Amino acid sequence: MKITRKCGICGEEINLVLDILDLVYDEKTKRFLHAKCEKERLLSRKRGRMPSDEVDSLVEKMSVDAREAIAKCVTQKRRSTGSRNREKNTSDNPKRLLTDYLLYTYDLSCMPKYIYVKLASVYSGKYEGLKKPCPPEDLLDMWQRKQAYLNRVYEYNKQKGNCMDSIQRISYDLAILLSRYDGYLEWKEKQSLLGEQQQESANVIYENIIPRANKPNRHKGDVSIADVLDEI
Repeated sequence: MKITRKCGICGEEINLVLDILDLVYDEKTKRFLHAKCEKERLLSRKRGRMPSDEVDSLVEKMSVDAREAIAKCVTQKRRSTGSRNREKNTSDNPKRLLTDYLLYTYDLSCMPKYIYVKLASVYSGKYEGLKKPCPPEDLLDMWQRKQAYLNRVYEYNKQKGNCMDSIQRISYDLAILLSRYDGYLEWKEKQSLLGEQQQESANVIYENIIPRANKPNRHKGDVSIADVLDEI
């Protein structure tokens, strides 16, 4: 399944899922845009021109809006084709949005029951090592933000002979994301404070506020989960 739109600025075709990290969404016009196109437009306009730091903050917010809009598009697409069994709830149910995203991204036709059980333990806070419940909307946001990195980890492991199928990848990637949930919450709180205080400062970057772990010594060629967690 392929979902495409045209950039509201340059007119080029974009793949909503493959290009997710490079897109923003304009709530007023209901259009998807290349983040680069929107940033250039804001910086170059003659009337109401914004400082570069404000532009960065606005583009970051619009990128979050894009991820939410894309998740809804995926859900609507699956509903129209009748290719997925769905929960009896509204189309923007966060659990369903996450499930649809995982089914599409990892190319699955159905999800094993034990994955649903594992996700339920995440939402309730019973997942091993998790200090507090992680709602589905937080997990979906983290997953979308770090999908490109998770893909690189998969390719790295594959090159080292550590192959995983789609179901194994979901469990593995879930463990990586949840190991840094505290850092994500810290970043999210700082973003909220920036919005409330309307500070005219550079946007806080998620990757830069997460404490980095010390890398353990290991022999060349070994795959270390600590290195993976350090990167995210």
